Parts: sequence; structure tokens; C-alpha cells
Amino acid sequence: MERKIIDYLPPYLMVYKEIKAIMEAEQPEFEIVWPQAENVLNNQFVSDSSSIGIERMEKILGIIPKDTDTQDERKFRILVKLNEQLPYTLPVLEQQLKRMCGENGYRLILSADKYLLNVKLALGNENNYQDVCDMLRRVVPANMVIFVSMFNTHEILSHYTHAQLAAYTQKQVREEVLTNV
Repeated sequence: MERKIIDYLPPYLMVYKEIKAIMEAEQPEFEIVWPQAENVLNNQFVSDSSSIGIERMEKILGIIPKDTDTQDERKFRILVKLNEQLPYTLPVLEQQLKRMCGENGYRLILSADKYLLNVKLALGNENNYQDVCDMLRRVVPANMVIFVSMFNTHEILSHYTHAQLAAYTQKQVREEVLTNV
């Protein structure tokens, strides 16, 4: 280990044989404890957390991970939960969706007179679909009806010619993953 505990002492104490002997005897114990102390510190930050830290945060926040989730997906879900702020306003909701789905990864349509909130996610965000639904259930007022659906973005469709897209209906072009084109 590159750290020696004797180096943390003031220079006038380093000259004594007894102090040197004590530090040499304690050094192996510190070599065991230092990595564990670093893990404890790293687990305070979601991006640096180990699997133990992620499990602890999920338990605290009431998040149940899926068996297929990677550590990054689990960290993402924790960050989403930590970033929720109440009371919600439309700009705050848009900001949250932007964090989860990207700048152009969603469309938000509010029909306040009909108590309807329609959220459309770009097909590239299908992994976030359930997380978006869960977040909306937690933060949108209970008297609002929420619809969440998927759609193709211009970025995805721009790779195809008009002739290729003509083989599909408008609904298919908007809402289905195009594979035969």
C-alpha cells in the first residue's frame, strides 16, 4: 500500500523508535480498513456506489430492481427517485422527462380541461418506459388520466427514403419499430 500511517504524523514524532514500532505494527490493520473506508465514502454517491451501496439505496427508497437490470440501470432508477420534487409543475415535469429521456426523447401534451396528460416516448427510450410510468403515477395529481405511448423520432426516420416509408401506414411509421425498411 502506498500510504503509510507514519507519514501522517508530525515530523518531530517520526524520529522516536517507539512511535515507528507502533506505526509499523498498526500499518497492516490500516491496509485492511482503508479500502473499506473508501467504499463507505463512495457509497454516499450514486455514480460511485458499489453493488452493496446500490442495494442499500434501493432499500431506503423502496425500489425493487429487476433481475435483468445492470448496475447502471439501477443507478439511473435511484437518481430518478432522488430527483423527484414535489409539488410538481409542468416545467418541473418536463425537466424530469428531459433528464430521463433526453432533449427530444419525449412529447408532453396536457389537456387541462379534460384532466388528461399524454406522454409519448421516443422508441429509443423503451427501457425507460416503466420508470417513466412509475414516476408519473407518483407525481401527477390523482385526478388526471395519464396515457404513455411510444413513437418514432425524426432522427430515426431520417435514415429512410420516402419510397421506403410509403410501404407503411402513418400509424405504423409513428408507433412501430421499422425493421423491413
